[in-house]
Amino acid sequence: MERNEMKMRVQALRDFLSTQGYSDSDIQDYLKKKSERQRTQMHRAVVGLFFRNSDFEIIPKALNQWKRWVEQRRLAKQWSRYCLNAMNHPLHWAFRRWKLSEEDARSRLRGVLKKDLVKKIIDDEIALGSAQHRLERMDEAIENLGIQRDSLLQHYIAGQKLALALGRNNHLRTMFRAFIKWKKETRDHEQLLLLQQLERTNGMIQDLMAHVSRLEGIHSNLVAENEELRQAALDGIEIAKAVQDLTRERETLSQDLQDRASTIKRLIEDNNTLAFRLSVAQKEAEQLEELGREATRPERDRYY
Repeated sequence: MERNEMKMRVQALRDFLSTQGYSDSDIQDYLKKKSERQRTQMHRAVVGLFFRNSDFEIIPKALNQWKRWVEQRRLAKQWSRYCLNAMNHPLHWAFRRWKLSEEDARSRLRGVLKKDLVKKIIDDEIALGSAQHRLERMDEAIENLGIQRDSLLQHYIAGQKLALALGRNNHLRTMFRAFIKWKKETRDHEQLLLLQQLERTNGMIQDLMAHVSRLEGIHSNLVAENEELRQAALDGIEIAKAVQDLTRERETLSQDLQDRASTIKRLIEDNNTLAFRLSVAQKEAEQLEELGREATRPERDRYY
């Protein structure tokens, strides 16, 4: 019963794989690889059991560790080589992008059924046929477009020539207008400068008139001052004459004063001599009085 059930399951799996697009040869190859892997694992288990509980128990583990180390070293070399290639070759990333896109396409097609793939191939062939007819029509359209392009190119060249002529005319017109405007601005600017110069000239004339009026006032003041100075000079002349007269009078007075001083000096000397004689006379008078008193005293004593 179990064998029949297993056969039924195996047959159902084969039918399912055939519906998925796998052939009998693919299934046989997969089963062969699977049986070889199982035999290898069984052999390793038997070897491990054989060396168990013996002095060589560590040999299978050592062999497994060595095999794993060799595999890691191979992977390290592979990735190191991959990194060096990525750094040295500029097309590495483009190749990797192409490779990953191919892998992505395979991964997208991995879950697609064979019938769907066949249907898609037929649709792609039909699309290729229609694309070929479309390409032929597109070639004809390209030829027509080439003819139209040539005509358009001629029209474009003519349009460019017209545009250049129009641009030249517009440029000349703009320059002429700019020249007229510049000429007008220049004339207005010259008129403005002349008006400013006229205003400055009027201002200068007014300043000169004011200055002339001030000079006239100063001139009148100077005339009055000159008149005063002339009068003062005449007065000074008169004063100088009076001073000269006074000087002569002073000289005469000084001579009189000198004479009088000498007279006063002689008078003072005479006065001094007279005062000395007076004092001498007074002393002599006192002596005479004293002698008179002494002369009269004995007579008085005699009568008493």
